[in-house]
Amino acid sequence: MVWEGTRQEVASRMAGDIISREYFKQPGNGGVEKNLAKAFSLANKNIFEKARSQKTYNGMGTTCTALVVIDKTVYYAHVGDSRAYMQKGNSIVQITEDHTYVQELVNTGDITAEEAATHPKRNILTNAMGTKPELRIDTGKCAFLLEGNDKLLICSDGLYDYLSNEELKEILQKEGLKNAAGFMIDQAKARGGHDNITVVLAERGGVSEEKQDGLKLTRDIDLPKLTRDADLPSDALSD
Repeated sequence: MVWEGTRQEVASRMAGDIISREYFKQPGNGGVEKNLAKAFSLANKNIFEKARSQKTYNGMGTTCTALVVIDKTVYYAHVGDSRAYMQKGNSIVQITEDHTYVQELVNTGDITAEEAATHPKRNILTNAMGTKPELRIDTGKCAFLLEGNDKLLICSDGLYDYLSNEELKEILQKEGLKNAAGFMIDQAKARGGHDNITVVLAERGGVSEEKQDGLKLTRDIDLPKLTRDADLPSDALSD
């Protein structure tokens, strides 16, 4: 799971704590997607109420993207503009869709995906947890099964703003899981990355973590893994 909070860490920490706790409280026969949606909805309710409780918390919100792997099936729940990918052979699949102003322009055909990648308003969110009482929550399962040598990537916009999907795929193909996260972050920083960058990688194996110059780097294979948030610009959110 990856979350990225606006203005404060309060919303993102609440999202991580509530979702990870409430998901595992749900009955096993409830269905993964339904249980994820319930956990996300409860987190949104609590964050929204907290944001209204004190001036200090006014306007806070957070993105959140979570994956659950059962056997070979990858389930997801998603709010905001963090992304989940699956790298499979010579291809990379973006599992989630950004909840942003420019993604809406892409969906209506007003701009292309290539134009969206460099659009000046690409970081304006149209949906974030804690900003409204009723939340759009995308849930589903990846169209492809997670098989041998396939990798999962969850990341914040601080990464994909500087690395294309094709570049992410090539790094995942060429670098071992142990080195890929650090290599991605180094590349993003070299290209001017200034936001906190969160990277979660999953494959069958072990776990390691480190932090570089305030940029959170997580190399992970056991889901769910909770990562720190990064502050977004205060104007990068619209209702």
